[in-house]
Formats: sequence, C-alpha cells, structure tokens
Amino acid sequence: MNVPTFNRQQYVDPQTGYLMPSMEFYHQQLNQQLQFNYSESGLVVPSLNTQTIDNVTSPVNENSKPNGTVFYNEETDKLQVKINGTVKTIQTV
Repeated sequence: MNVPTFNRQQYVDPQTGYLMPSMEFYHQQLNQQLQFNYSESGLVVPSLNTQTIDNVTSPVNENSKPNGTVFYNEETDKLQVKINGTVKTIQTV
C-alpha cells in the first residue's frame, strides 16, 4: 500500500473554509489506497519477491520493518511474517 506522505502545510483555505487543493489531493490518494487495500473484501498485504523481503527485514537496514509485518511472497506464493527478527512462512493446512 502506498500511503501518501503528509507534508506539513496549510490545510484549510481561510477565505473559503474549504480544504486547500493539495489537501484535497492528499485525501483523495489516501482514501483510494485505503479502499483498495482495506475493503469489505479483505486486506491486501504487500506482494514482494524474496530478495526485497530479505532487504526490508534485514537487521542492518535502519528502516527495517518491525516484527509482525506480513508479506505475500510472490515467488513462493506463501504468506510470510517477521517474528523475532526472522521472516517465517505461515503454514496452512
């Protein structure tokens, strides 16, 4: 999911009381992503290849994803989760 970055700026036009155009655009992008990824049809987790999952969960990566992060490995067609610093495959029956 690509959540738009919130930039600190004027939120409301003081003359009209409406959102500034940049804030309208921000909310349109945010709502679109939320509706696409968190709909009544279910939750869509990030779909990444093995190398990317390894990179974003590496302890040497200062932006390493936290424990509990879930991924869909598009190479193995398996759900994976980071637990205690290690990516583990979620076993299904």
